[in-house]
Amino acid sequence: MYPPAHWLTPCPLPMIRGSRTDSLVAAYTEAVDALKGCNADKAALREWASGD
Repeated sequence: MYPPAHWLTPCPLPMIRGSRTDSLVAAYTEAVDALKGCNADKAALREWASGD
């Protein structure tokens, strides 16, 4: 048995678009959201692996 495929897909790497400060803020926000999503996937994998 394998975990759901979406838990194993690569995490998105946000790209910085533009050259203004607001572009950096948007990229930072996207990066934080991507990390949260990756951590949620890892937590789901741990739960799946433990059988809970």
